[in-house]
Amino acid sequence: MKRALTIIMRHLLLWIAVVCVSLSLLPVRPGILLPVHRQDQQMIFINDSGAVVHPGPWLYAGSFDDKGMSHVTISKKNCYQIDRTGKASECPGHIQYSQMHPDHLPLGPDSQGMILLRNPGNNRWVFENQQPAFPGTWEAAHPFQGNQAAAVCKNGYWGFIDRTGKEVLPFVWDEAFSFDEAGVARVCRNGKWGLINAAGNRIVRPHYRELSEFDAQGLAAATSVSSAGFINRRGEIVIPLRYETVQPFDAGGLAKVVKITDWTNRHVGWIDRNGNEVIQCRFPTDAGSWFYSFAKHPKVLAVQDGHRSGLIDRKGNWVVPLADGDLRLIKDPMAPEREWYARIPPPNYGLSEARISFQPGCYDEQGRLIWSGSQITWRKLIRYTGFILFGCWLLVLVTRKYFRNAQRIVKA
Repeated sequence: MKRALTIIMRHLLLWIAVVCVSLSLLPVRPGILLPVHRQDQQMIFINDSGAVVHPGPWLYAGSFDDKGMSHVTISKKNCYQIDRTGKASECPGHIQYSQMHPDHLPLGPDSQGMILLRNPGNNRWVFENQQPAFPGTWEAAHPFQGNQAAAVCKNGYWGFIDRTGKEVLPFVWDEAFSFDEAGVARVCRNGKWGLINAAGNRIVRPHYRELSEFDAQGLAAATSVSSAGFINRRGEIVIPLRYETVQPFDAGGLAKVVKITDWTNRHVGWIDRNGNEVIQCRFPTDAGSWFYSFAKHPKVLAVQDGHRSGLIDRKGNWVVPLADGDLRLIKDPMAPEREWYARIPPPNYGLSEARISFQPGCYDEQGRLIWSGSQITWRKLIRYTGFILFGCWLLVLVTRKYFRNAQRIVKA
């Protein structure tokens, strides 16, 4: 009985060692590759253990898509795609770096099946069968909104045409946008923006330095010479012009604002449609990732303070406290339709060619930690445990053989 138990334990020890080593060699999930900046601002890729995988360097590098391809730029004129192994191929012509500006891309058909083809100095409308909607080309143009007139540019000035190509308002503006479905258009003269109605009458004389389009609730961000707020389509100031800059409201009803809190310091916060500061203006404006907004990730937002960053929710509460490193949106390699916030080294961190001490991590849309670079330690622990158990198994065999030989010598 004792001999049988010894044999069972010895074989069990061997099988546990083999299983541990095998598990440590199998990938836990598809490898996560993060684009990060080197100390010279060039970009490379690191993996989930912090090792440099594709040294590059590249002028720009994006995260991998659901097909395992990333767009990287060697120079401002040469754009390439690389796969997860680092193999490079030229980008298709429609996504070359020089053609990535949205004004150079064709728009889809509008509500009446008309498509605006945008080419520098040659803008025209066609139907889905590529037949011209009406004769004529323009230097620049904006698409139609419903049955309202569209803004087009001719001889350096902007005017408005209807869906038959007929001129309905004269070409007298330095810049203009098409009428929205409510019949209000933004127009510019001498660098100042105002509003006109469908008859060409002024609603607001051009005096705003910046004026955004109106959102679904009829509010537009307006910036005068030194202050900013929100106005409605009648030109009435709905939220006082008490901020330095404002951005339009996102789908969740929050707008990012910048306010001068003392003589020189500027801080960022978020307000609701009633003008209340839901998230107080307390974050410094010199943070490197303030171009992010809740529109990128509906529930949480990455904020930065120097070399530290964290996540806040729509009420201003810290979901992920401030810690070293930058937070960037990347695609989940197991579910590309989802996005994570990945913690990566900030640009001022120097990266060696082999490995860095920085441990990246990923957070989901609610700020929960779903993956950490420290998980590589557990895989190493399993592997080392397997090697130790395998060594114990060998030690048992050697010891057993030694005692058997000793017993034979004693009996002899």
